[in-house]
Amino acid sequence: MTGSTADDRRLPGEITGALLWVAAFAFACGVFFSVTLLLRNFPPTPPVATGIVTIQHVSKLHDYVTAALFFLLVPPLTVWLRRIGARVEAWHRRAVAPQHRTVASILFSVPYLLSPAFYLTTGKVGWVLLLPLVLSNGVPQALAFADHRLWLRRLLRRDLRPFHALIAAGGFSWILFRYLVTWKRIAHFPTLFLELVFLVLFVSIFVAIAVYIAMLASLLLGVELEDVIRRIAVGAAALVALPVIAIALVPTPHPARIVILALLAAALIASRVRDPNDRAVWKLAGWIVMPVLIYCFVLHGMMEDGQLDAWLMQMFGRSVDVSVAESVVLGGCLALSLWYLGIVLFDSIPLALLVVALGAWTTAENSRTFFQVAAVAFFWHGLKRDRRLSLFAAGVLAAIALFFSYDIGIYTIAGGLLAIALLAIAARRDGAPQLPLRGALLFFVIGILAGSAPFIAFLAARGAAGDFFQISFVTLPRIIDAVWSLPFPDLVSTFRTDLNLPPSILRRVSPRPDVRAARVDSRFPPARDLAGGKRRACVRGWRDRRRDPRTGDSLLGARPDQRPHR
Repeated sequence: MTGSTADDRRLPGEITGALLWVAAFAFACGVFFSVTLLLRNFPPTPPVATGIVTIQHVSKLHDYVTAALFFLLVPPLTVWLRRIGARVEAWHRRAVAPQHRTVASILFSVPYLLSPAFYLTTGKVGWVLLLPLVLSNGVPQALAFADHRLWLRRLLRRDLRPFHALIAAGGFSWILFRYLVTWKRIAHFPTLFLELVFLVLFVSIFVAIAVYIAMLASLLLGVELEDVIRRIAVGAAALVALPVIAIALVPTPHPARIVILALLAAALIASRVRDPNDRAVWKLAGWIVMPVLIYCFVLHGMMEDGQLDAWLMQMFGRSVDVSVAESVVLGGCLALSLWYLGIVLFDSIPLALLVVALGAWTTAENSRTFFQVAAVAFFWHGLKRDRRLSLFAAGVLAAIALFFSYDIGIYTIAGGLLAIALLAIAARRDGAPQLPLRGALLFFVIGILAGSAPFIAFLAARGAAGDFFQISFVTLPRIIDAVWSLPFPDLVSTFRTDLNLPPSILRRVSPRPDVRAARVDSRFPPARDLAGGKRRACVRGWRDRRRDPRTGDSLLGARPDQRPHR
């Protein structure tokens, strides 16, 4: 065995060992947080002087005890938990197949990372301590159970994953239908993190029930288990109609009957379908079913600043609901375009879900970026698969983005042209893939011109084309820095000056309206004053505040004759 091969085999062990240390620390923090629930009854700090602590009635004794408990409890507990965890992890690794030992180690460690998050979302000891223990031991054992069951390994083959995605989509459709009809959460605490745990649990139960039904049908009817799973998955796709009905009919009449009819329709489809094609099912899941669910779940420029609302109100009537519906519809289409972008780039349903999930923290709340993301999806679809129509559609959407939001449109057009130029430069290198770049450039530019033509014609008919180009590309660029831009913060001054609490915070926590915020001098009194026993006031009022006895007294700056009588 060479040295590089030995290093490659040792690397996963080092990674899982480091992950186990992190998991032990996180679980020790969860234990620490649970113990702090017993430290709630410390008395507040005596009001010997006026400050944030006394105004908010904070117990500094509680803070000191908590800090001491953290340093005394968490480090030794982390070391002890790591030792115990190493033994349990080795037992789980022996229970699974050799090729799954690294996966078993990761599945054992990851649940403990959630312990502090469970404390922040629930504050319940059972969730903080017991749930990570159950997950960390249950999930690796489920993997070991699958490794020792041939029928289960056959169900988890790669060619059956699109069918599993359809079954999971059917379960999520029912849960989403329940959300839309009852407007209630599943979890007993209104936190998104805990709701996701319940959501995964119920979808898993739905998949387990589908597998159980397939096993019964296979035993009773003498049909191959994989064939039954395929037929049940195609039938489960009918449940996607549930959230669509809930959105179309508000309030939804007879929801229980609708669910029963959807289940009967799924059973009828499953009994009628014969030998579904694997690739066709993947396209059904990736291009139709999952996007419909995402759209149901998610539900500046000339057009954003009012023109689109004006056109919609001319068609549907003058109402604020039209403007609100426009944002909701475009927001849902944005998540949809993110899904298709993930499918085009990765050709994978799990990675497309990850792209949509990342969009929740980046662009999902900004309807301006819908046309940009859709243009990028069509652009790369056309390049990867040599589809000229997709490139033309990318250009049209980029042009619409320009008139919907000028900055987003410019970024989209410039980014597309720059991508083609960079790919053309890379194509000259040896071994670089040859893409249809000339045709891509031609159809992308034609699409931009075709998408811009209706807007330019509309502006010309109104006699505003010249003003549009003058304001958009001459006037606005000239004044944009002075009007819309912000100065970059000076990090040095931020950390060297004005280190006191802002007066706005003091005003928010003030118990009386006549108590005004004061600015405390950050300089310490001279040493000679301290040595002589003298005390110097370090509080001064705002210079621009009027000395009104009713409203203008500073905290300590007003004279006795200026203070209001009580």
